[in-house]
Amino acid sequence: MSGSSKIAIVILVILGVLFVVSMTVGLTKDDDSEKADPETDWIQRSKSALSSLFTEETVQAKDIVASSCGNNGGLFVFSSGAPCEITIRSHRAYILTYERPTVRSLKLVLDRGHKVNVVLESRGKGGLTAKFPLRTEMKESRGLQVREDGAVLHLTCNEPDPLFPILPCQVRLKVQ
Repeated sequence: MSGSSKIAIVILVILGVLFVVSMTVGLTKDDDSEKADPETDWIQRSKSALSSLFTEETVQAKDIVASSCGNNGGLFVFSSGAPCEITIRSHRAYILTYERPTVRSLKLVLDRGHKVNVVLESRGKGGLTAKFPLRTEMKESRGLQVREDGAVLHLTCNEPDPLFPILPCQVRLKVQ
């Protein structure tokens, strides 16, 4: 094979790949895709690709295995200075006999109290710890990620409600 025929074959292969890609994009294009922002469109495609690898669910009250401050349907009541430890069970999803990693989202809302310190310790390999306060100015936490191995959540009421200091702090799981 001569050098010019090799170059011609490489060019034909490249053109074939470009043709297949353009046909795939053209056939899957809907009417709203022209309005899509090209800056954020790749983010949406990345999220959809990752969602096929991970299933995301929300932590529910039934996922709470143990709590030192009671669990009344995802509502936790604890006194000032008394630590509250909440264990979130591990969870694995099985889709067609293949185990898929599961990530559950968790949001907390401060219902009563002025300041509650929150520490979320993920269990398992590569587990991380997140620390932040819930305050009257920012009553709702951002979405926290609980991996498939579960987590331990520590809540400490540092400052009760200044209007009713004898009442305990109250934090609940936000269910979307």
